[in-house]
Amino acid sequence: MAMDYQTAVSLVSVGVGVCIVPRSVSATQHAGVIYRDFLGPNPGTSLSVNYRIDNRSPQLLGFVSVAREFARSLKPAALRLATDRSVSHVAKSAPKRLVGSLP
Repeated sequence: MAMDYQTAVSLVSVGVGVCIVPRSVSATQHAGVIYRDFLGPNPGTSLSVNYRIDNRSPQLLGFVSVAREFARSLKPAALRLATDRSVSHVAKSAPKRLVGSLP
């Protein structure tokens, strides 16, 4: 498994497989790689906030507070999406791209 999108797309370009990437990755062009829209349900992406536990700076604590509030506001929608097998408006708003190599 590739550790980043550019490595994954490079592996696809040499015929080592396929990968699903965010739409933004399709802005980079690689010889032999084509991007196709993925029209299935989008379960979303997990993100985490990591910081040193002994860092008590007001800027960090403020950022963590805002991130927690934002995550809580999204949680109900994420739970609905996880239980809904159809393509929803949430899935359409953050499309993924299917990357494959030319035959």
